[in-house]
Amino acid sequence: MILPEDMRHLASRFTAEGLTADLDETRDPDVEDDRIKIFRDRVDTRVAIQISRGGGGYYVNEYRGQGGSFAMIDHGSFRSFRAAVDRAVEVVATLRVEGKEP
Repeated sequence: MILPEDMRHLASRFTAEGLTADLDETRDPDVEDDRIKIFRDRVDTRVAIQISRGGGGYYVNEYRGQGGSFAMIDHGSFRSFRAAVDRAVEVVATLRVEGKEP
């Protein structure tokens, strides 16, 4: 579960990097995890922090394609929310450097 103080930490960390984040709470009973979607200039970077409500932990994933060409790239799993945020920022920065803008 993400608490308001967690989102405040997240907002300040992302703002320092020129990013924003949005908590996407699932309403689907078949999906157990919520996600924090990351944006740059209001454009979805397709990088998200998955919040495992069942087993705990945080997963940084990159989503590409749709339908049959959908791919999810795993960028690590973390017990610490702060470590997951740092890794997500690092992944988005790498996309910028390599010219892989979303």
